[in-house]
Amino acid sequence: MWLVDHVLAYLSEGGEFFDISLNATLLGVNVVLLGLVVWIVILLVKDPKGVFTRLINKEQ
Repeated sequence: MWLVDHVLAYLSEGGEFFDISLNATLLGVNVVLLGLVVWIVILLVKDPKGVFTRLINKEQ
């Protein structure tokens, strides 16, 4: 989505393609961290290898 936005803005308005301002950098870091958190939560919920299920059953 951002790639298409940058390409269309570059083609229609010109100017810089990469924005290295503080706001753009913080936005990028936040998006990456949020994506990692969502990915970890999905892995914890799905538990594809059954690690947490075995751990919980072992404690009981």
